[in-house]
Amino acid sequence: MPNEMKAAIIASIITATVSLITTIINAILQIIRDKNANVEERRMKVIEYKIQAYRELYSMLIEYKKYFCLFVESGNEFKISEENSRFAPLEQNTKFRELYNRNILYFSNALRCKIESVLEDGEALNNLAIVLCGDGADDVFGNCLEESCKRIIFKVDICIKFMKKELKID
Repeated sequence: MPNEMKAAIIASIITATVSLITTIINAILQIIRDKNANVEERRMKVIEYKIQAYRELYSMLIEYKKYFCLFVESGNEFKISEENSRFAPLEQNTKFRELYNRNILYFSNALRCKIESVLEDGEALNNLAIVLCGDGADDVFGNCLEESCKRIIFKVDICIKFMKKELKID
């Protein structure tokens, strides 16, 4: 076989080998790109769920705060108030607890601690509500209610500020 033919065969083998290696490398790179794209897509979906959880929590905190504000400064005629005997936070506490439990996965540990503190204080007031609804509830319990509501309002405000800080929207 002449040298030119050998050179042509070797050149075509080299060309085929280079093409095969290039195809394999491109396939491997595409697999890596697809894997990274899937990871990024999942990460974006989790962020989307987290934003929704924070949005729902924010709305619930505002609603929760509004409820407790009804029982603060009840003597102020320029503000909507409720009588202490109408204090019944069980429904608000239940809604808040359910929302929290449904979205707990997306909250940071620090935010969880703050929310749980609000919930514990709010749920503790369920017993005070029973006392206030009964006959003979005196002013001591009424004053205790206002101070307890102020404490919850303060803690809710702390949660809201903390959420804004976490989301970098403060």
